[in-house]
Amino acid sequence: ERRLCYVGFTRAKERLYLSNAKVRMLFGNKNANPPSRFITEIDPSLIENATPEREIKTFAKEEYYDAENTQEYRKGDIVIHATFGKGVVTDIDDKFLTVAFHQRFGVKKILKNYKGLKKV
Repeated sequence: ERRLCYVGFTRAKERLYLSNAKVRMLFGNKNANPPSRFITEIDPSLIENATPEREIKTFAKEEYYDAENTQEYRKGDIVIHATFGKGVVTDIDDKFLTVAFHQRFGVKKILKNYKGLKKV
């Protein structure tokens, strides 16, 4: 992790902008991400803190996911995704569908209750 941070710092030509997402959504779950521990090792005279005051954006789960999954899927079902288009269900487990889309998008794992996914 230290070497990766060092490489990122040394490849900057004139300025380096560091940012951090305090919370991220990953497969429908919120994950807290602390800043890198190496930031505290940077000489404070080299840091210009330009943190703008921003509104906190929230993610409304109910806009994208159904509380109850009403659709039943089987292997071989043709589905349509809001972004990736048509695809074929290749695998199913408790929460996720594995869908093969056009070559441009490849194979994706998608939550079964995602509103942007419909059977054709």
